Amino acid sequence: ALMLVMLGGKIIELWVGPEVVPSKGLLVGCGLWMMFCTVGSPFAMLLNGLQIIKIQIIAEVITAAVNIVLSIYLISQHGTLGAVYGSIFSWFLCTLIPCSIAVHKILKHS
Repeated sequence: ALMLVMLGGKIIELWVGPEVVPSKGLLVGCGLWMMFCTVGSPFAMLLNGLQIIKIQIIAEVITAAVNIVLSIYLISQHGTLGAVYGSIFSWFLCTLIPCSIAVHKILKHS
């Protein structure tokens, strides 16, 4: 993710030209999203393996609703950055935190 943030603009410029180089804020947002997915995937795999699905379904439905509303608002205020940061915020708040709490409770009791 760090390499994406640091070198992504140059790589994209070399690949497709200078007209579509993303802003540093967009690269940072994509890097954060990549890091959160990397952290969240093991939680999801553990919960799936233990057949604890209900919390994930509830969290994802809430995440989707919050993400749609928040991203629409942030896009109107900040453009493309709004979609990335709306997704990051809603997923972190509504999925990562509840699922990590569930995993912590499971590991604490085992």
